[in-house]
Amino acid sequence: MQYNSKEVEERIKKKWETEKIPEKIINRKEGKKFYLLDGPPYVNASPHVGHIKTTTYKDVWGKFKFMQGFKVWFQPGFDCGGLPIENKVEKKFGIREKKDIYKIGIDKFIEECKKFAIGNEKEWMDMYKKIGAWRGYLAPYLTSENYYRESGWWAVKKIYEKGLLVPGEKPNFWCPHCETVLSGYEVTDAYRELKSPSIFITFKIKDKSEYLLVWTTTPWTLPANVALCVHPNEKYVKVETKGKKIIIAEKRLKFLDELSLQYKILDKFEGKKLDGLKYEPLLDIPLQKELEKTNNAHRIILSIPLMKKRVAGKIKEKKEVEGSDEFGHLVDISTGTGIVHIAPGHGAEDYTIGEYYGLPSPSPVDEQGKLKEETGIFKNLKIDEANKQISDYLESKDLLFYKTELMHSYPVCWRCKTPLIYRKSRQWFLKLGPLKKKILEEINSVKWLPDFVKEQYSNLVQNSPDWSIVRQRFWGIPLPIWICKKCKSLKIISSREELRKKSIEDLPEDFDISVSVVDNIHLKCECGGEMERESGIMDVWFDSGIAPFASLGYPFKNKDLFESLWHVDLIDESQDQIRGWFNSLMICGISIFGEAPYKTICTNGWTLDEKGEKMSKSLGNVIWAKDAYEEIGADVLRLHLCSTNAPWESLNFSLREAKIIKNNLNTLYNLVSFVKSYFKDSNKIIDIKELPDLWLLSKINSLVKEITEDMENFRFHHATRKTINFIINDFSRIYIKLVRDRAESEEVREVMLYTLKKVLKLLAPFAPFLSEDLYSGLFEKSVHLESWPKVDEDKINKDLEEKFEIGKEISGAINSERQKQNIRLRLPIK
Repeated sequence: MQYNSKEVEERIKKKWETEKIPEKIINRKEGKKFYLLDGPPYVNASPHVGHIKTTTYKDVWGKFKFMQGFKVWFQPGFDCGGLPIENKVEKKFGIREKKDIYKIGIDKFIEECKKFAIGNEKEWMDMYKKIGAWRGYLAPYLTSENYYRESGWWAVKKIYEKGLLVPGEKPNFWCPHCETVLSGYEVTDAYRELKSPSIFITFKIKDKSEYLLVWTTTPWTLPANVALCVHPNEKYVKVETKGKKIIIAEKRLKFLDELSLQYKILDKFEGKKLDGLKYEPLLDIPLQKELEKTNNAHRIILSIPLMKKRVAGKIKEKKEVEGSDEFGHLVDISTGTGIVHIAPGHGAEDYTIGEYYGLPSPSPVDEQGKLKEETGIFKNLKIDEANKQISDYLESKDLLFYKTELMHSYPVCWRCKTPLIYRKSRQWFLKLGPLKKKILEEINSVKWLPDFVKEQYSNLVQNSPDWSIVRQRFWGIPLPIWICKKCKSLKIISSREELRKKSIEDLPEDFDISVSVVDNIHLKCECGGEMERESGIMDVWFDSGIAPFASLGYPFKNKDLFESLWHVDLIDESQDQIRGWFNSLMICGISIFGEAPYKTICTNGWTLDEKGEKMSKSLGNVIWAKDAYEEIGADVLRLHLCSTNAPWESLNFSLREAKIIKNNLNTLYNLVSFVKSYFKDSNKIIDIKELPDLWLLSKINSLVKEITEDMENFRFHHATRKTINFIINDFSRIYIKLVRDRAESEEVREVMLYTLKKVLKLLAPFAPFLSEDLYSGLFEKSVHLESWPKVDEDKINKDLEEKFEIGKEISGAINSERQKQNIRLRLPIK
């Protein structure tokens, strides 16, 4: 018979719905709890095979744990807020700038975001059902729902009360298009090769006809120049070239050589000799004139060692050594000129050294990335325009020594792909310094699969700055902070009920927690003034970071349920979530509850195309889930995703290779049909004596033992391969061949039924449709309501298994020789 996957899957799906199998699983009352938290994907596009891989892994965990007797909580969830949705709506309305949102109305914009956020929810849920994932039968949590956002307000207040949420003003990544701050983890993977100006400029030393040669790739930051920095212990030289006396690091004279310039060395000295030397402002603009009035601007400062990287205390996977902090001077003598332009308002390291020396930190760039009024002739210029005009200005003043362009890796917005800038702005920060020790302790209590992820995450935590936790946008959890316009005191609101009580306006009980609503709500301050809401929404990573409790509406509802589920037992997501969701979950867990929110983390590798290329719409190589499902079916798709390689390795997805799996399932289908042809009801206790029977009983129990361990340790690739190999080779090719002449015997029938009962259970988490079809056909029960197979230790005979392995090797060698001599397999050996 030919296995028809589509017919089987449609029939079994109807059977599940008719017999309410998912409902029975969801409503299990007995058993120890197992909280499998779904990392909420965005549903602003259709799912592709990468999404289905992660969904399959999570579903495998759920099915496996249920069969082990656990009461599994596996509610699906969807991320609905933030820039991914806003950018899509902007595109729909042709919005080019943030101010255009105000023109169409924030309330209308938010309403469109809401529609768009849940627009594809049905498609995703339908796909979950099609691939046999139980989560498709549960109502999902949505991060845009009021119950979820209210939990977020409660969490913000908890964090604030612990002194961890503080306002501050320092430079951060900023997107000029989205007009919002971004955090470093949103930028890590968002780099592109872009062309930037590369200019060498001369700063005139005060009261001397001598110049300091400086290199920069960001001319737009020169209006904010406050100091120049040199390495204290490196040698510098004064040379005469191109009619000027310039100072440059001795090791960077090669730059002049590369330009084929003639020069004469006039003096040589250590960098520390330049300390405190004053220079003239480079640009004739109001900001630079104001800085000139201060005592500590426009002077040379000495570079200090800055921590470049902190390495985790113990690197078990590579070598047993104590970790250490890696330091390096701000001035890198291997590039540029050895003299660095310092603009504390436009760079993280610049800001750090500026704090060290007590320097001012102007940041004369507005939210749209345009230079401000204080930049004089450069005001209102965008970054690219400013780069050009400032370069032209310096050239006209004979201060431009050399200019060119270079291609380098540059950070862009993770959503709109606009090049980012560093810009100082007032933000709310979640302080990580006080939490790091506790986080590092909790990391050791978590099981990491694979275990090398622990090292990666530990290093990430050690090097993480404070979390800029608010975004200057509209669609998300509104920041629940109200500030008095008169005395500047603040109130943190933790619930809708609290806001209703303290609001000047009358509010309905079910008012919407959205920016367009809460911005019109005011509070009365104790000083008699009026309080208005601080603008901004919570970072979307905060939204997903509170999922363990906010998905349940805790603490306002489901209190007992949450407390019975806490902690999350297992999370399974892609490797990029190490610095994304895994991190935000941990930070929120520690800052709110004082402990890690999860027990086990599984990390998945990327899903690439057949050639190993990243899937991209622009390249046209995306394999959509619906297309893969239509072509190969759910069970084949799931098995291909689970068996091709280790879950944490990148998977080159190939429909061509996936189809090979169907042949293996066809073998199983026919094997069961063969067994059915000899099927008879029997309750006899059979005494098994024949070696092939004893061998198969031993093999299946050894297999159960191995696969159970593989499953617990996320080795899905081993579990699937071993199961398929057992079915195809041990059961179908060897055992059936050995017992075909006595297939009607009770012993053989009982051995085959015993074996099939166990092997179909092993297969059930990976191929839920076919295993259900075959199991229910043989035993008239749903395999998914059965227990995970137990190991009958008394049936394991390793000595017998080893002897059969030797026999297989001999048989394999004989068959190989037959092929070489063109002797048909059916002909007997003489």
